[in-house]
Amino acid sequence: MMKFDNAKYRTVLNLIKKTGEFKGKAVPSKARLHEMIGDALGISHNTVKDWERATSNGPDPRIPGLLEQLEAYLEVDCGKEQLNQLN
Repeated sequence: MMKFDNAKYRTVLNLIKKTGEFKGKAVPSKARLHEMIGDALGISHNTVKDWERATSNGPDPRIPGLLEQLEAYLEVDCGKEQLNQLN
């Protein structure tokens, strides 16, 4: 099973925020990005924000496919398994 890589997740969100746009919509703040992700996945914006904490384990594994939905929405692989293959 792949483990969520919150450092990579934070990096992806920071890059999106830096560009100021994602999926054709303005991203003026991290809070707006959290809202966009939460709305797309049907979960709380605060939950999405909490995934950025260094101690977070990411999407709840009891919700089937949530990590995959997050990765698909962000168009990136947020797991460590893929990251380790690149090194």
